[in-house]
Amino acid sequence: MLQMNLNRAYEYFFDTLKSRINQIFPLKKCNLKKGLKRMWITSGIKKSSKHKRDLYQKMLDGLVSQEFYKKYSNILKQVVRQSKKNAEMTFIANSENKTKATWTLINKTTKNERDKDKSLFEVFPEKSEEDLLNEMNAFFLKSAPRPDMSNKTDTETVRPLDSSIFLGPVLEEEMLGYIRLLKNKKTVGYDEIPVDLLKTCASILVKPLTHIINRILQVGEYPQALKQALVKPIHKKGNKNIYDNYRPISILSNINKIFERIIFDKVLHFFEMNNILVKQQCGFRQGKSTINAMYQALNSIIKSLNKNQVTAALCLDLTKAFDSVNHNILLEKMEKYGIRGVALDLFRSYLTRRTQRTTERGRNGKQGKK
Repeated sequence: MLQMNLNRAYEYFFDTLKSRINQIFPLKKCNLKKGLKRMWITSGIKKSSKHKRDLYQKMLDGLVSQEFYKKYSNILKQVVRQSKKNAEMTFIANSENKTKATWTLINKTTKNERDKDKSLFEVFPEKSEEDLLNEMNAFFLKSAPRPDMSNKTDTETVRPLDSSIFLGPVLEEEMLGYIRLLKNKKTVGYDEIPVDLLKTCASILVKPLTHIINRILQVGEYPQALKQALVKPIHKKGNKNIYDNYRPISILSNINKIFERIIFDKVLHFFEMNNILVKQQCGFRQGKSTINAMYQALNSIIKSLNKNQVTAALCLDLTKAFDSVNHNILLEKMEKYGIRGVALDLFRSYLTRRTQRTTERGRNGKQGKK
């Protein structure tokens, strides 16, 4: 009954918010120019290009010399080259993720742009859009098995923690802070609610969002609507006609990201207070990063070399590492580390009955259970 009330509460909130959005921001068709394609074309280049075409005709008519036309063309080429360079630098400078922006430019330069821009429906013209997306969705679901690792787990060696976590309520002031922490990305989940709208309307949305998250923490159940993911297939290697050469990128609701961050901070604080995390754990911890991990590895290597010891490094790259995590083992270890009662029920609810649907350029495929 409590779960039903929680689901209804979120659905009522979402339906109300969505109806207001549709009233204030009705959908309209518009043509969007992609990224860098036209950024470098200035009004001066347009005029110069037109003048170049006029000069070409005049050269054919004998009104200007071929030498003059070539000289003008070479100067225009230099201007265009510099304009493209400036556009690329501006594109990187204005991007939040500068590494991604840099790779976008590299891929644009080194790959066949026409082939790269092909949609899935152009790669698989023999399939209908609905059949293609449903097939890919089914393939992604089956290609991420969670193997039985029960005979290899070390849960029996984990010493149970005496204390248990308490997921205390969230204040409205805290919720406002979490909303402001959202990264300014344009991606949206199934609900199509963007980050900038959440931030702009934060003072209005903070009260219902705080109420819902506190109900989640109190009941230990996660709303089913927030367990939906949009999956976008990104081509990574080889033949584009092979499904296995695509990486599924899951896009979650931005509201879900707020709730995830709140729960994450509560669990991390509990782990830090009880010294559960080893000092070598650098990822997902405040004040630590990959630089710390590199420093620890480098420091260990230097110490070994100074002692004339043989030094070797073993690097592992697990395929679909997160998809291979056994959820039963994960929950068992969490319980031993103090995630018990309502908190454990919440994580069990979060990990189960999840759904996903594959999309391509805004078009959705049939929903499939995960």
